[in-house]
Amino acid sequence: MVAKTKKKVSPADDNMPPDFVPPNMSNATAGMCVDELGRAKAWKSYFEKVEAFYKEAFKARAEGQTLVEGDKFQASIEVAPRSFLITELVEKQLSKKKLAECYRTQDVTTVRVTKLG
Repeated sequence: MVAKTKKKVSPADDNMPPDFVPPNMSNATAGMCVDELGRAKAWKSYFEKVEAFYKEAFKARAEGQTLVEGDKFQASIEVAPRSFLITELVEKQLSKKKLAECYRTQDVTTVRVTKLG
């Protein structure tokens, strides 16, 4: 008797996105890149909303479980304390000179994409 082996599932199976393969950019223009960035930004926004929706639905249905398995994925829920600095209080308690010593300035490059029309 031959043992059954599990079929390997490629990322394209089961409505999963394929692995990203960068396109040939030899003839790409800056304008084409802007349009593709805009399209990617719109899809990212859409999928962030989908993800947030299902996270909330999952948390509402997990019924105290910390690990839940689906047919293809598993998810865990963990509640843990998180410390954060309340900058408004720090600014009130430190002198302007001491506060200035705590800041670091560096150049950053930002790309903003907005829809035309």
